[in-house]
Amino acid sequence: MSPYTPRPFPPPSLNGVPLEYILDQLRNLAPHYWNQTESADCTIVIPVPYIHYTDAVASTASHDPSGLGRRVTEPALNFLPRMNIKLHSDFLSAHSHFLRALFAGASPLDLVDTSSSQFNTSSTSPSSGFSSSSASRYDIPSNLLPHVLPSSTSDHPVIFLPVPDPSSIRLLFHWIYFGKTEFIEEALNAGVIEWEGIARNVEYLGLPTEIKLFLGWWYGRWRSHRIRYVRSWNQFPYTAYSFYASACRGEEDEWSDSDTAYSDEDDGEDEDDSYDSDVADDDSVTVEDEDMDVKDHAAPKSKEAEDLPWRGRSRAVKGLSWPLQESEQLQRQLRSDSVTSDVLPR
Repeated sequence: MSPYTPRPFPPPSLNGVPLEYILDQLRNLAPHYWNQTESADCTIVIPVPYIHYTDAVASTASHDPSGLGRRVTEPALNFLPRMNIKLHSDFLSAHSHFLRALFAGASPLDLVDTSSSQFNTSSTSPSSGFSSSSASRYDIPSNLLPHVLPSSTSDHPVIFLPVPDPSSIRLLFHWIYFGKTEFIEEALNAGVIEWEGIARNVEYLGLPTEIKLFLGWWYGRWRSHRIRYVRSWNQFPYTAYSFYASACRGEEDEWSDSDTAYSDEDDGEDEDDSYDSDVADDDSVTVEDEDMDVKDHAAPKSKEAEDLPWRGRSRAVKGLSWPLQESEQLQRQLRSDSVTSDVLPR
């Protein structure tokens, strides 16, 4: 097979074109590319974490009954269940700093400090706030690093991507294409996915501030009854990001009681339970080069938070195991042209 040819983004033909314009055009084209494996130019291989057995169980499987001279527990990498998802590299590179670097030929070792090594929770310090049960769910073995697989061709890279939370990655891919958060919101409301898991994926992939603002808004609504029905989160980016940042640090934050933060009139607004009509109908998260879809994974209509105490996270705030950027850099992000009312979803 031909060696993989690195793909810089934006491509040379788009040098000088504003990124905001490129993103806008990609969103317009999303219905023509989503779930279209025939036109896909990359494959993302996502391993599904395996169950950690107790020492007693592991000791009973310490020898190979076939007599091949190796331990049964050694070849785990070749037998991990995994999802093979065919996507389009332009959409991924436009939104994910991490995938952009991989497609451009960056060494996985150069990306370790900002990706998988941060989610190896076997060495999580007490200050991270993770309980042992919560940490084990997102544990990534140290020998599983993101990289371009040898099966890649010159025009079709195959990326091995051990994301922290495979259960929510399909929803993030859908957001990358369409920029719509309805499916993520529904899944969080019903507890189908966890806030911690999708937030880890956002940081792992290096996704833009736009999705972090939504997650901060959702987390603030979940914690505070007074803003439960506030839906204009894009009007208050600083407050939404404050919730996101404090949740990631394991701290608590309260939504401002000022009328500038929200209006009591918003408390009576109805939830918008509409689904995204752009998503295909068949349920098919790929395992072997099949189509990917998220519609049947959307959660039922949300209930009050009191009825769903398990939504997203426990009420005892738990810090995530990666450091956030400094607040000054976050402020610059929010003031930059990349986070404006024209970019934020409406």
